[in-house]
Amino acid sequence: DKSLGVLCQNFMDLFKHAPPNRNNNGTVIDICQVAEHLVVKRRRIYDVINILESIDIVCRVKKNTYRWHGKEDLPRFFAELQKEGLIER
Repeated sequence: DKSLGVLCQNFMDLFKHAPPNRNNNGTVIDICQVAEHLVVKRRRIYDVINILESIDIVCRVKKNTYRWHGKEDLPRFFAELQKEGLIER
């Protein structure tokens, strides 16, 4: 299946046990290696990365390289987003 949802799930499965890397120690993601492992074009991995970067699961380090933040802070992230949305009303 080539859907973005399935690709995103496969990507997340690769890193589900990876330690978060917020202080420059832990998991670094190489886009080329991930694309090769999942047998997809690098552009498709960037589609996933753009989604994950927008919700602070990953951040860019340099070209083709990202830092894994993990999902642990998602509740805090969405609470902040909700708070901002309420303020803008």
